[in-house]
Amino acid sequence: MLAADPVHGTALSFDAERSVRKYIGDYALFVGGMYPEAVAPGGRRHAPHPSLRELIRAGKESYFIVSQFNVFEFEKEAPLFARLAECLDRCVLGLAMIREEVGERRLLTSGQS
Repeated sequence: MLAADPVHGTALSFDAERSVRKYIGDYALFVGGMYPEAVAPGGRRHAPHPSLRELIRAGKESYFIVSQFNVFEFEKEAPLFARLAECLDRCVLGLAMIREEVGERRLLTSGQS
């Protein structure tokens, strides 16, 4: 998040800021849906982590910022990131459902030995 700050961040260009923001959104989507225990209260933490709600909020904000890079080579994909910003919480839920189904299938196949 610090690297993506447009004033005090370490991103050296708009391209770099966009890349960092896209990564933040992707990270929020993946961790929120596939590995939520990484941000669950009471988990093993070596450094302070955001709550799941904060992570999703940061992901939405980041995807929204990426969607604002809507000129030149980014014009065609900007609407995708606008949509992700709008419905990131639903996408996280979808990944959580997939994770649950994959886990159930593993249990079923491991019991058929």
